[in-house]
Amino acid sequence: MDKEFENLVSTKINSSAEYNNFIDVLASTKEDNALVCFLGAGTSISQGYKDWNGYVQDLIQYWKTHLQDLLGQNSFYSSVQATDISFLDWLNDRSGYSNKRKVDMVHHMIKKYCKSKSMAQNDEEKTKYLEHVNDFEKYYFLEINPIKKINEIIDQVLNLSAIFITTNYDNQIEKAYEATFQSRPNILKDINALENIDKLADKSILHMHGTPVTPGVLLVSSSDSYNQLYLNNNNAKKKIETQLIKQNAHVLLFIGSSLQEEEVLNLFSSDSLNLKKYALMQLRDDISEDQANLVKEYYREEKNIEIIWYGHNYSDLPIFLQKMNKDISDKYQEKHAFVSAKELIDDIDKIIWIN
Repeated sequence: MDKEFENLVSTKINSSAEYNNFIDVLASTKEDNALVCFLGAGTSISQGYKDWNGYVQDLIQYWKTHLQDLLGQNSFYSSVQATDISFLDWLNDRSGYSNKRKVDMVHHMIKKYCKSKSMAQNDEEKTKYLEHVNDFEKYYFLEINPIKKINEIIDQVLNLSAIFITTNYDNQIEKAYEATFQSRPNILKDINALENIDKLADKSILHMHGTPVTPGVLLVSSSDSYNQLYLNNNNAKKKIETQLIKQNAHVLLFIGSSLQEEEVLNLFSSDSLNLKKYALMQLRDDISEDQANLVKEYYREEKNIEIIWYGHNYSDLPIFLQKMNKDISDKYQEKHAFVSAKELIDDIDKIIWIN
């Protein structure tokens, strides 16, 4: 593994100085749990979960065969209309709409079949909608097992002393935690859970985009829900800022994130946080050295994020993380194994004074 890792970091793009500084910074967070790890979709793809496009396609296919589950004795519609099934086919294959807008339209269809006969039952319709709108996500992300049971990336990430913020809907961080520590982690099911809470325990998990564990969770997948979280809910950024200040967080590490969601990056952009930000990124084979340097320069100067290349292939990520964890541990032990002359003299003085 050491030889494999040496091939990852000994390039001109990822210099030894860059990597060693990165390790020094992460090792400095161990004493006061000052590290925040942001885990993106790239941490779940290794287990066979679909990407954003695949998720939306499967969502539409699911509701083609489950709209009838919404019908009941008091439903306005007695059966599912064939034109609505045809619409979902068109939405999936030929509409050209963005994924967020497609989800909006699926949610609109769900609302349609939650409608009751009585015009005075709006509360009942809303309750029914909230109970069912995340049915697919609950089934796909929580109830069925992924193709690959073990997530080597998350297993390595859990060695870090950090709080974990994720936009993933699944519960694979929780499962890995339970398997490793034989206990339940502290879980915040959506960003609204950041209300009047104190400093979070080490390895707490915040599902920033929600997780469908209970009805009514703000699951951020549609245009409407994105607007609700990032535009209409002006407190979202403030909640993150307030919590990270409570955590005394001063380092943010992106893992499995493409850094493409401007809304997410903006949440951590407050000057008052004074965060040192890093992102582990794949150095694709089709990117030249000059292009890679420009990418690093852009994120450093425009987003205040230092890019660390973990390797040329996605499969290199757990290898990189394993070596990274070892180097952090070695650096931390090295720092605490050394006792300065001043500390030694102070300790001797204390002993003499006591005696």
